[in-house]
Amino acid sequence: MPNSFRGFAMNGTGEDLYSAHIVEIEVLAPGKFKLSKIFAAIDPGIVANPKMVEAQMQGGTFFGLSAVLFSEISFKDGMVEQGNFDTYRLMQMSKTPTIDVLVMSQGTEIAGVGEEGPPSIIAAVANALLAAGGKPIVRLPVKYSGWELA
Repeated sequence: MPNSFRGFAMNGTGEDLYSAHIVEIEVLAPGKFKLSKIFAAIDPGIVANPKMVEAQMQGGTFFGLSAVLFSEISFKDGMVEQGNFDTYRLMQMSKTPTIDVLVMSQGTEIAGVGEEGPPSIIAAVANALLAAGGKPIVRLPVKYSGWELA
């Protein structure tokens, strides 16, 4: 598709734990895009329960999407404006494509998977927007760079 762009990012600790994301976006209008496809891969070493690792990676991806697209703490009169989830925007499932996860087990040690989703999805979205717009994302959420999820 002519208005389709991809971003890739990888995260690794160097201790038998590696993860990555590829995100594909479609630019619908200047500054407006939708998420088309999300692929994730993780190799946490020895895997005891692949479905649990997949679920953890999906949840972390969702959390990372919220951070890169919307999350912001703002202040007014010296007080935080976001008091709870009713005033703190989170990613909606209706705006998210299926998150396909490949779970590999190539390592020789057991590693945790609790924080592997957010870092690489945030960078992958930023890289896709860089490919689409030609300008790097230097501040989050992406609205500060002129982008908005449609």
